[in-house]
Amino acid sequence: MADLKEQLLKAGLITEEQSKRVSHEKRVDSKKLGRGERESLSRKARAEAEREKTKRAEADRQRERERRKNLEHKTLEQQERQRGEAVWETALREGQLTRWEGPKKYYFSDGGRIEYLSVTDEARGQLESGGAAIVRLRDGRFTLLHAGAARKLAVTVPSRLVTFHEA
Repeated sequence: MADLKEQLLKAGLITEEQSKRVSHEKRVDSKKLGRGERESLSRKARAEAEREKTKRAEADRQRERERRKNLEHKTLEQQERQRGEAVWETALREGQLTRWEGPKKYYFSDGGRIEYLSVTDEARGQLESGGAAIVRLRDGRFTLLHAGAARKLAVTVPSRLVTFHEA
């Protein structure tokens, strides 16, 4: 407290007389209270400080729980994306139709746009009967998958599935 008093004096914000008067009033008030009342006030202040400390600790614990919950949620989302990508890779590797390109045009809707693929008669029949599906590759092109692979994609990565007439 003396340091603050000295700083205020040096800054010229209070006079020496004001400083002495405040010190005197503080001493008189302290003597008026008596020892028991001073300890009581001290206990009350400590109890209030302890309540504040407990409240801050609980708030910190709550923030930590929220942070962990968000982190866990993000981790689960990341794992789900990775699982979806693994299913995508497997479905593409195992279920992609070969030699489906041909002279016939097969029209389909892709998010409001009408697209077409040039397919063989056999591929066209599979698409119409639900034996095959059109999926979008990462580069934006389309390819055909067998129905079994398309069903797996419909569950895990439905955004890749463009057209599937499941029977």
